[in-house]
Amino acid sequence: MLTQIIIILAALAIVIIIIGWIFKIIKLSITTVLTVFAIIIILKFGFGIDSNTIWQAIINLPQTINSLFQK
Repeated sequence: MLTQIIIILAALAIVIIIIGWIFKIIKLSITTVLTVFAIIIILKFGFGIDSNTIWQAIINLPQTINSLFQK
């Protein structure tokens, strides 16, 4: 009987830890998405840069970084 109670409490503790971990991941993901969205909105409305230009800059980023180090 005591062993079963200990097992149930341990399982409950593990579930609580896992649920907390999942909520931290969800919170971090939402924060990241909102940050990226804010940057895109600022670039679009503040500087007139469209999303295709941003996407092309992201695609060309490795080449851009490589050319900076070769100069």
